[in-house]
This record gives sequence, structure tokens and C-alpha cells, in this order.
Amino acid sequence: MILAPAFLLKILAIIPALGLFMLADYFFFDMRISNSLPRAAEKTGWLNMLFMFPHVIASFFTFMNREYIVAYATRLGLSSTAILGGIVLIPVFSTNDLIILILLVYTAYHQVSQQTGIAALIAQSKATTHQLWKWGYLTIMLALVFSAALKKSGVISVLSAYPYNHAFKAALGLLFIGYAWVCFSTARQSRTRMGTFYIAGSTALIAVNCVLFYFEYYLYMLFLGRFIHDATAFSFYVSHNVNRNKSKPQSLSSRIRESLRIPEYILTPAAALLTAVLLTTLVPDRYLLVILLFLAFFHYYWEGVMWKKGSPHRKYIALS
Repeated sequence: MILAPAFLLKILAIIPALGLFMLADYFFFDMRISNSLPRAAEKTGWLNMLFMFPHVIASFFTFMNREYIVAYATRLGLSSTAILGGIVLIPVFSTNDLIILILLVYTAYHQVSQQTGIAALIAQSKATTHQLWKWGYLTIMLALVFSAALKKSGVISVLSAYPYNHAFKAALGLLFIGYAWVCFSTARQSRTRMGTFYIAGSTALIAVNCVLFYFEYYLYMLFLGRFIHDATAFSFYVSHNVNRNKSKPQSLSSRIRESLRIPEYILTPAAALLTAVLLTTLVPDRYLLVILLFLAFFHYYWEGVMWKKGSPHRKYIALS
């Protein structure tokens, strides 16, 4: 199964689709739909359930075969021990807030790394400005995420003050204008036309998030990031699973797919979503947080390993 850059680009169509939805809401409903949606992060846990944890679990499932366990054995043991140790020990010497802060930063880094990494893959080149584009992307996203979170939590009350609020937005606008040059330069150095479009689309995501932040539509910010990141991730998992098990079923899920004749693009998301629902429903809360944190950190670390050139996972990904 070949993963087409055109398909990955189509996932970014959610950006103009959301824009059209908001325009329709503005002209026909006076923004009543958008304004009725929750704006506090603590009320959007269902969105993470719908997107984040199923794709994390789907990633975890790809390791469940003998070849990968043998190939990654030492690294799996060390990373799992380190992650679990950090989750248990950090709250002992600090507070739970620190582990959540680390997760927040790592989540942003993970999403940006995926988006810019795929852009470099489709562009068939890492432009001289690629790293500057990546770190500028991360800086802007972290500024938006932290400002939104701190304003809503009341940790820093001055963030809600009128002068600071508008000064921050003005500074963010100036930063993005300068950053636009970096994006333009990176897109121009792409060796493929599709790569240029993908870099432009990823840049548009940042610009749209800045606008959504300005008008405090935080749910839409979260939705855009989660949808693009997770839909892209699932496309890689499905492609990998099809190619990995093409000649002979190598895992339990592939044998189930063969026996039930369920397409991989249905089985992988459905199995991951069902597992996520069962996990959050049946596991007691005191254990659930540790499990979810472990899965998240495990996923973030291993996504930076499993898709590297030359890895066992990567050889089953074909990009046209």
C-alpha cells in the first residue's frame, strides 16, 4: 500500500472546511453555534478521547509482533523503565502539575515534529531553513497553548488584563509576519510541488490557530491540531499494517482482519477506539492516569524512533 502525498495533503482540507463552517455560523447564526461550544480546556476531555488516545494505542499495537520486539528489545526496556520511573518519581519530588506541564510541552513538540517531518519527507529535502521553520512553528504553538491554558486556569491573572492581552496578541502578530518569510523560503526549496503545498498548508494551520486564539476559540484550535495529527498518524499505521502483513499475517489483529475480511482502514481505528473506551471505562481512576501518561510518553518517544530511515517500521512505509 503506497501512501500518497496527495492524500496527506487532503487531510489539511479540514482547515478551509472549518473556515467555511465558521463563516456560515457568522452569517446565518450570528456565531451562536461557535459561542455555545466549551472554551475551557478541562471541558474538552472527550475530544482527546475521540482522537488522541485511540491513535496512541494504535501506535502501541504496531509493536506487538516478534520481529519488532526482538529488534527494539533493549531500547524498549530502557525507555519503558525511564518513562515509568519519571511518572512515579516526579510527583514525589514535585507536584502533579510538573508532569502535566512536561506532557503539554512534549505533546506540542511531538505534533510539530510530525508535521514538519512529513513535510520534509514529501518535499524530498530538508531545506536550509527547515530547522528554523520547525522551531519557529513550535515556539508559536507553545506561546498559544500556554497563554490559553494560563488565562483559563487563573495561574497568572495578569494575562487577563487588557493591556497585556493586546500587547501579547500584537507581539504574536509581528512574530508571525517575520516567521512567514521563513515559511516562504522553506516552501521554495522543496523539490516537489506537493511538498511546497504541504509546507504552505502546515503554515496556514499556524496562521489559523493565531486567528482562533485571538478570538478565543480554543476548542477549534484543539480540534484542528488533533484531527490533522491523528488522521495523518492513522494513515501511516494503516499503510504500515497492510504492507507488513501483505504476504502473511504477522500479528493477531492481521489474522482477525483476514478471517473477518474487514479492511485495515476500518479495523485499525475501530480496534484502537474500542480499546481506549474500555480502558477509560473499566480501569479505576487512580491507575488510569498512570497508564494514560505512560502510553502518551511511550508514544511520543517511539514515534521519533520507529519512523526513522532504516528502522524496522519504516521499511514497510512506501510514499509515492
